[in-house]
Amino acid sequence: MAEALIAADALDGGDMTQDPNAPQQPGGYQGAPQQPGGYPTGGQPYPATDQHGTGPVTPPPPVALAVKLMYVGALLSLVSVLTSFLFTDSIRASIESQPGVDPATVDAAVTVGLVFAAVVGLVGVGLWILNAVFNAKGKSWARILSTVLASLFVLSTLFSLTQPAPALSRVLGIVQLLLAIGIVVLLWRPESSRFYQAAAAPRY
Repeated sequence: MAEALIAADALDGGDMTQDPNAPQQPGGYQGAPQQPGGYPTGGQPYPATDQHGTGPVTPPPPVALAVKLMYVGALLSLVSVLTSFLFTDSIRASIESQPGVDPATVDAAVTVGLVFAAVVGLVGVGLWILNAVFNAKGKSWARILSTVLASLFVLSTLFSLTQPAPALSRVLGIVQLLLAIGIVVLLWRPESSRFYQAAAAPRY
């Protein structure tokens, strides 16, 4: 009888010592505690797909806010383009104040200035939207591009503050400057970095 009990014990493999209430993985093995949706707890990397594994997860709050601010920046850039045409008389007066400038030169300079402002402003609108779309998708190159453009914008805005300009243009420039700084801070938050890393991870 003793030999039979020992043999039965060996066949069971010591399962009698396991806690029957312990969480089990598929196949009957004990597993790590899981969050709702099946993601492991305890500081695991940002999941690359949603709980169904069908696509990228929603961007974390800092990235989502940064994307919204980018669309605001695009709108402000468009407003800046429109305000350029409101200050045509001021631009003309500034050019006419230069010595030795004839009327034909003034007209040409005003036209060139307005066209240049419109082109630069529309390019700025496009860049804001481009960065918003691809940062929302977790593209690392978009975050880097946003950071580079923000740095250039800070430098150009600080330089423009030393030049004569209408008060409205200065206010719009300062608001966009603050937006650019805030966006960069949001994009480089720790949870944002985990989101970009997860988005770049291969899908299975």
